[in-house]
Amino acid sequence: MWFRLTENGYLAYVDRVVLAYRRHPENISAQTARMAAVTDAMLLKRAASLSLTPEQRKLLQHGTRCRPRVVAELRWQWAREHWKCGRYRHAAKEIRHMVKAFAQYALGYFLVRVAP
Repeated sequence: MWFRLTENGYLAYVDRVVLAYRRHPENISAQTARMAAVTDAMLLKRAASLSLTPEQRKLLQHGTRCRPRVVAELRWQWAREHWKCGRYRHAAKEIRHMVKAFAQYALGYFLVRVAP
């Protein structure tokens, strides 16, 4: 959705809450594996789009380069929440995923590469 919005104009950062949403178990955001697959597919589809400007392609590449780091940070937060609630097995699972994501970031993983 955000990529489609940028085709029609610019986005601006607003430093205040402008909307709210609710979360429930059926939300795709609660299904991390499915969410990651859908996000990867969307990024690859956008990278193949001929309508992107060189600046948009560069931003897309940078975003996919930073994505594993963001995932690692989220996994760390989730691991801490699980640990605080006594769900040690879940915490260990999140830490494994965090290490994998951080390794992808540290090794320079790119989902999308832009030709020079």
